[in-house]
Amino acid sequence: MPERRDLLREVFSGLVDAPSPTSDQAESARIALRVAMGGRGVDRRRWAPRRLVPAAIAAVLALVVVLTAVVPWNRDQAEAYLAELAEATRSITPQDLPQGSYVYVASEQLVSADAAAPVGDEYTYVQFLLPSSIEAWWQGDTVRLETTVGRPVFFDSESEEFYYSNGLDVADSVGETRVDVFEGVANQIDPQAWSTDPDELALQMRRAAEDDPAEVPVEVKMLELAEELLAPHLLATPALRAALMDVLGTLGLDQTQLEDGRVAASVTYERIGFGTVTTELVFDGRGYLVERSSVTITGDERSGLPPGTVYNLLTQSPPAIVAEPGIRPEE
Repeated sequence: MPERRDLLREVFSGLVDAPSPTSDQAESARIALRVAMGGRGVDRRRWAPRRLVPAAIAAVLALVVVLTAVVPWNRDQAEAYLAELAEATRSITPQDLPQGSYVYVASEQLVSADAAAPVGDEYTYVQFLLPSSIEAWWQGDTVRLETTVGRPVFFDSESEEFYYSNGLDVADSVGETRVDVFEGVANQIDPQAWSTDPDELALQMRRAAEDDPAEVPVEVKMLELAEELLAPHLLATPALRAALMDVLGTLGLDQTQLEDGRVAASVTYERIGFGTVTTELVFDGRGYLVERSSVTITGDERSGLPPGTVYNLLTQSPPAIVAEPGIRPEE
């Protein structure tokens, strides 16, 4: 399978004062993913090497992110939802992982992607959204993945025709389910290295931010660090999950109370290659991260994304303990 450019890892350009989309707008964007919205078609360029990552692996392997800054440790009514969820999470009994068992996580993802085929002495690129369903069985640094790649979502018929006529669907394993086993998965963050005391955790984040030369929004760094620490297979303790929500609750993020005890936290900012973006994390009633989404409000010509497109969407189950790889919690 050819390598794919990882647009999702590009650095942010800085936080701007931009309005967040309403819940109706965000939902409309999700529903409209398969509707052509006037995006860019094929793009003919000479071949140049670029940093790429396989889309299926990107859904489950943790990113290396160093983050954030500290803000005054005060709560007010605007921060109540995360604070209340943090208090409820602290009372949960930690989940044990018996010797020899596996952590099972099921996820659905949709990511911005591109693919290329040669046309004469040049390569022509097309942009699209690639969906996949992934089941993962983790044991330490080893993971067994069952990945089913769905049909890509295109923004115009010209791109779709080029993609299929050049056999790029075969290269992307569209419509297929495959099983992969990866051992020695590196660069996983260690939740035990982070304090469960909110004040100390905030200080750790400050030190990490001071070591990070990238000029990126603090709020976005916080969200990405929380996402990394809350990867289901890492089994972050209730105390750590609560502390993370306490820290996020001090950042002035937009917080929303959802049904079934879930809480959403989001931030709007400018991101290179995606325009004005809103990124949102959704936590369930036990403090598990169950959804992550990014929507481009303005769209961006460079990535070919029309306005209102959800270009990164991950929904995932809370962790479940099973005896063997291939076994699902209900079995």
